[in-house]
Amino acid sequence: MSAPFIFTLPQELAAKEPTERRGISRDEVRLMVIDRTQSNKVTHTRFDRLNEFLQSGDLLVFNSSRTLPASLKGCEANGTCLKAVDGLLTGMHEPEASHLDLLTAFLPAKQIQDAYSEALAKQYLWHEFGDLNLII
Repeated sequence: MSAPFIFTLPQELAAKEPTERRGISRDEVRLMVIDRTQSNKVTHTRFDRLNEFLQSGDLLVFNSSRTLPASLKGCEANGTCLKAVDGLLTGMHEPEASHLDLLTAFLPAKQIQDAYSEALAKQYLWHEFGDLNLII
């Protein structure tokens, strides 16, 4: 695994209960979209607006498996990244999570770090009941 991402996750941003207990529906969680086709432009929206970012013919794959500690080197040192799928919809992850290394198959670590810094500034919620991240 590469060096961990560097950010501090404040305890108050750990989503410890379902969205409905926080007074919102699951479709209303926040969604941070990182658009690789527009110079990694970051857009802040909600999950119920996901269709605005999908194209005709896009395929959504839902993964309900658990994450195993692993490493996937997805980008070259020059910033060239492999492309196996068109995008990834995922939750927000703590700095030591191996899942962040998976995101480097879609974006260089610097862009992920920058986007996560922005999500922290906007107080996105982490963990299984938290907000979401879409990389397209």
